[in-house]
Amino acid sequence: MTQTPDPLSSPEPPNCFGRWAMALGAAAILGGWIWSTIDKAAAPTRPQPLLSSQTGLAPSAPADTDPMDIWVDWRSDQGAADRTIGGYRIQASSTLNTDGLYAPRIQLTDAAGVTTEVFGEGTGYSASAAFAVVKLDPADTASQVLVSTFTGGAHCCSVLSMHESRDGQWRIADLGSWDGDRPAMPRDLDGDGVKEFQFVDQAFLYAFASYAESWAPPVIHKVTNGHVQDVSKAAAFRAVFARDAAESRTACLDRSNGACAAYVASAARVGRLDAAWAEMLGAYDQASDWILPTACRVRTAGTCPVGAEMTFSTYPEALQWFLGEHGYTDKAYVEPLSAAGPSFSCGAARTISERAICQSPELSVLDRTLAVAYSRASALSRDRAALRASQRAFNSMRRDEGNEPTLTAMYERRIGELLSID
Repeated sequence: MTQTPDPLSSPEPPNCFGRWAMALGAAAILGGWIWSTIDKAAAPTRPQPLLSSQTGLAPSAPADTDPMDIWVDWRSDQGAADRTIGGYRIQASSTLNTDGLYAPRIQLTDAAGVTTEVFGEGTGYSASAAFAVVKLDPADTASQVLVSTFTGGAHCCSVLSMHESRDGQWRIADLGSWDGDRPAMPRDLDGDGVKEFQFVDQAFLYAFASYAESWAPPVIHKVTNGHVQDVSKAAAFRAVFARDAAESRTACLDRSNGACAAYVASAARVGRLDAAWAEMLGAYDQASDWILPTACRVRTAGTCPVGAEMTFSTYPEALQWFLGEHGYTDKAYVEPLSAAGPSFSCGAARTISERAICQSPELSVLDRTLAVAYSRASALSRDRAALRASQRAFNSMRRDEGNEPTLTAMYERRIGELLSID
């Protein structure tokens, strides 16, 4: 690719004086060569010494210009960069992309001379990037090159990729786009000797508070054989979430709804959701006018259709649904827009009561109503363990009941109990 340098780093043309100086220098060199040739012709031939065992070896690899495990920040107004880190040659320069914007161009070369290129997104003013070399696994012979480029904008985003050369080929792992500047260096978070990447769950940004007041729990990614995995749920990383829960708890108790969301999320990762939930219920700001997240009553991979959105009347109900949608706890029940059956799949009905409910439209409505009431009660209850125990008792009591009037009475009584929780 023909490189179009950033004008900020373009060289100036030489002046006339420089041209005369170059001509005189060339003449001097030519005269010296002629004199040397005449002198050698007149001198007697001398035997040359034998080459030592070290002569003729390939030159040693150039010394590193920068240490590993440290980000090197580059901007096009600094001129092109040529660094050697961990045996890799990293060259950074600016180029014009197809939109006429200045984009960073990072060329990576391994010890064998095999190259690959990384291009970042362009901007109208200058190009910038950051790069580093790390060794994720000390038992691995290969090191990894991290490249971070910025997309621009007030709060977004650093695009992070990992590159490594194996068996004469470069391979790339996409580590995603993350809010803010370049991410932190990977660290061994679970004590197994292998480094992981710690990011934040960006779904929490703006969800329950403004950007400045938002808190986001950690997200942990691990690269194994070139594949990126989200390992946040692994028990080995509970200490990471315990520290985050301790930090966000302080702000939650100070009536920060953004912090409360992160607090219960991190607490859920370490098995303390019920205790954190009770604290959240007593601390969250009930007077906040921030628009809460909404659920969709139809299955869709895109934007929720008009009329299918479900709003929540309270912060705890919205938070409970949100945590379920993002994998921190079980999903909260959301009644489908055109529901006809009960809250469970009739294809999986096994008990006498479940089969009776599936055969009765009236009981199906009661079952969906109970599911909605239980979801609400779970969000508002300060003793969620006791609530779950009482629901298990109800399910056990109705299990072998097939009489519709009896089941109707049981359901109506239980729904009343759940709705009384506030």
